[in-house]
Amino acid sequence: MVRCDPKNVAVDWLDAYEAASLNQIVAMHSPDAVIECACGSPKKIRGRKDITDYWRHRFIESPAIGLEVLRVEGGAAAVSYRTSKGIVQAILDVEHDGLITRCRCGPTDQITAKIDWGYVLGLATTLTITVVAISLLFAF
Repeated sequence: MVRCDPKNVAVDWLDAYEAASLNQIVAMHSPDAVIECACGSPKKIRGRKDITDYWRHRFIESPAIGLEVLRVEGGAAAVSYRTSKGIVQAILDVEHDGLITRCRCGPTDQITAKIDWGYVLGLATTLTITVVAISLLFAF
């Protein structure tokens, strides 16, 4: 049996999320799928009706805006995407038939880049000295 590519499933899933296509995104989940959502208060969602209600709420409360990162490992895809409330990561477990059996999602901890201004100043000084030296060489 040929395995469905989790990357393609993840792209279709995010497309459906961004388009707020309720029927499409619900149909991507297996009948016994589980969504473990840590956005807000942690919750576990099971069954078509509850998954439909979950997505109806997500489309309104936290619409997807765009892809950040997509990684695939084995039968799972990790999708990081922007929402109106920040960056969220969803790990989608995908079966051979292409249906999502489990989705674990929650906000990512954003690592703020710390700028070492001493290092930057040192590089700028070195660059300035180099430019001046080259200018002096060509001036004569």
